[in-house]
Amino acid sequence: MTKSYNYDTMYEGLKPCPLCGNPVMWNHKGNDYTQKRSVVIKCPSCHVRMEVAGIRYPLAKLEEIILAKWNNRVSN
Repeated sequence: MTKSYNYDTMYEGLKPCPLCGNPVMWNHKGNDYTQKRSVVIKCPSCHVRMEVAGIRYPLAKLEEIILAKWNNRVSN
């Protein structure tokens, strides 16, 4: 069974939802010693979701990857 650890939704480096502008939640699934580990960012308002998973990387690296992907915004 995979445990999920919820973290503060107001992480200073995490931008709000690109669709609705509300704060998002993120959590870890698994840990550095499980094969199934991932980091998930989800908007509780509009249910937009992004997940990064990987066996090769520890959770700290997965956090860096998903943070860069989530915060990447197209400028008009």
